[in-house]
Amino acid sequence: MEASSSENLKVKKRMDEIGQDSGDEMQFSNLVEHRLTELENKEQEKAKGMEKMNKCLGTLEANYSFVLSDRDEWKKAFYNLIMPPKMMKRKAVKKMVKKQIAEAIEEYERTRVNPG
Repeated sequence: MEASSSENLKVKKRMDEIGQDSGDEMQFSNLVEHRLTELENKEQEKAKGMEKMNKCLGTLEANYSFVLSDRDEWKKAFYNLIMPPKMMKRKAVKKMVKKQIAEAIEEYERTRVNPG
């Protein structure tokens, strides 16, 4: 009887150890699952954040390209109005003035109203 009761105690002790081990495994499994869920949520938030950043970046790039194109157009118009593109020689200036005068006369004659 004593042998069987000591065997029963050993079996019971071993079953308790197994139960404790399985409880620890379950607890560990739950912890891992919880951390995995947290990581997945963080990854989704990062993906959403990156998507928003990409949208903002696209908008900024578009706006910047508009600004650059406007700036370039204004720069061309401004410099073409007030400055010749390069230092011109006297002969070239005279030729340019004659050409502009000829164009102005031609424009005047086209738009002139005949009184008769």
